[in-house]
Amino acid sequence: MTQTLRTASALCLLGVLYWMALGLPFMTDHPADLNALWLAGLHFAEVDPALVYTGSEGVFTMAPPEEWIARTFEDGKKIALYPFIYPPLWAWAASHVTGWIDRETFFALATALNQVLLPLSFVLAWRILKPRMSLVVYLSIALVLVTGLIAFVLPLRNGQLQILVSFLILLAIERQRAGWNVLGGAALALAASIKLYPALFALLWLAAGQRRALLGFLGVGGALGLTSLAVAPWSFHAAMFQEYSAISSSYIITRMNYSFAPLIAALSLPPTEMVFVSTEATGGGTDWFAGVKPALLRAFEAGLMLATLAWLLLTARATKMRDPLHWAFAFFAISWVSPLSWVYHYMTFLVFLPILVERLGALKGGLLIAIGTVPLWVATRILLSQPVVGDLPWIVTSNAGLLALGAAFVLLAQRRQPARHGEATLVPGE
Repeated sequence: MTQTLRTASALCLLGVLYWMALGLPFMTDHPADLNALWLAGLHFAEVDPALVYTGSEGVFTMAPPEEWIARTFEDGKKIALYPFIYPPLWAWAASHVTGWIDRETFFALATALNQVLLPLSFVLAWRILKPRMSLVVYLSIALVLVTGLIAFVLPLRNGQLQILVSFLILLAIERQRAGWNVLGGAALALAASIKLYPALFALLWLAAGQRRALLGFLGVGGALGLTSLAVAPWSFHAAMFQEYSAISSSYIITRMNYSFAPLIAALSLPPTEMVFVSTEATGGGTDWFAGVKPALLRAFEAGLMLATLAWLLLTARATKMRDPLHWAFAFFAISWVSPLSWVYHYMTFLVFLPILVERLGALKGGLLIAIGTVPLWVATRILLSQPVVGDLPWIVTSNAGLLALGAAFVLLAQRRQPARHGEATLVPGE
């Protein structure tokens, strides 16, 4: 049997194991996050932004528009309802889908797409890293992570668009590093048109001198922005920015959102200053705490974001982002300092974890991955058995694990890596 055939057979076996694992308790008939996109498309034609965006004032509680609750009761559905917080372009796009396929077909197709994009994201990470580790070994580690970590299980279960966003970000970096700069810029622009934060990574291209990729991003991003303005009234865009303003000034505490703001809020604020929110009214089983960030916390968070971005820009300028671990850390850092980061925002970072086994050795690398992800493993088991509300030990340990993994990537990126056969030795910063 040739090496190519052995590799193909191993990949097919991994594929079978992957599909068997993901066909079990990770899916639901009505994925809650995807349902928000469906309902936004269903109401878009009524030209009333209040039927698409909640119109949060002061505090962002993740409550959906009231009309959605009434519609859910009429449909006889029992599902957790979450708000639509994406640009109007995608409500408009969804409105064209709702007219020719039913909700269940839409959910099934989107779920199937997510199931394909997740392993492909690991393939992209492998191509970005160009490790000595074979793709089969890399995907073998990935199989354990995808089927066991809440960062992958939760977005699969809820139909989260973050899977697509993470895939597009990785595709952008992979294509840019392969010399397809304009295509890379276009992929990043598409990601930023769904969730705005990927636009920050274009700044790293600017600092690293990747002008063609940046031009591709600006060109396609500008076209998508103009398209959104053309297909949706400005009132929809104003409603979106109102939601973003509320998000930036609010915190949400659960076991599923890990970043600086909820960590500090959970450590410092008494429960009496928090609002308890539940999806029980529509038959959902999730709940959380929300509140307005104190002025000092908001100022410190803004300063931390600016300092982190400045450090990333200086790193990009000095290293030209030659070592892909710098990209991996950037994906982690932006998520950790952002106003509202759910555990699935770290997917773009976590797909790089298998490289720790190569750079640290199987024992040390595997142990670090295990220690850093233990809270995420336990969260998966709890999520699949019963709903939970976040508590302080969980938030602290989950943040600590992710921070440890992020720090490992920074330290490893500074090491001199031995050259692969036929390649020059890479020293970040040269």
